[in-house]
Amino acid sequence: NQTSFEGYALEQMFYAAFFEEHPEVFYRYANEFWYPLIRNSAPGIAHLTLAELEQKGYIKQLFTQNIDTLHTKGGSRDVQELHGSFQHHYCMRCGKEMPWSAVTQAVESNQLPYCEKCHGLVKPGVIFYGDNLNQALLRHAFKEFERADILLIMGSTLTVQPVASLPLLTLDNGGKLIIVNDGATELDDHAT
Repeated sequence: NQTSFEGYALEQMFYAAFFEEHPEVFYRYANEFWYPLIRNSAPGIAHLTLAELEQKGYIKQLFTQNIDTLHTKGGSRDVQELHGSFQHHYCMRCGKEMPWSAVTQAVESNQLPYCEKCHGLVKPGVIFYGDNLNQALLRHAFKEFERADILLIMGSTLTVQPVASLPLLTLDNGGKLIIVNDGATELDDHAT
């Protein structure tokens, strides 16, 4: 069980300040672990089932904190990635999106990915510790959770804020919760 990479604790890899100071270390780590995992991972039964429920009209929208793109690979169409995803990369200077293929090609060649437009450093489109969530997406989530009749929560301990508080909006507006999780959550007593 690996706890460090090139002398840095693994948890450091996902801090915004660490990325800004050591982008080359982050990208070597991503090239060795994250990018192959994302490229080679297949959706599981839960991802496929959620996509099928969406196709049948039972799920109107899927919000996820996962950054692994497996919901999209599984066939879900309306996926709102609250913590972003590795599928997208953006220039830190001008905001231009870089294609996955261009980023991974640079990283696999042991080079940092730079923007084709302004030559700024390109960052994965994931929320690092210290980054703010996309405020427009968060406002959209608040609105959708407020109006939900039934909220299905799967695989979440409901501890990471502000997302953990979103189900309270459903409850406060008369909606019902269904919780499917390996362990207990703070909202188990409120689940239908």
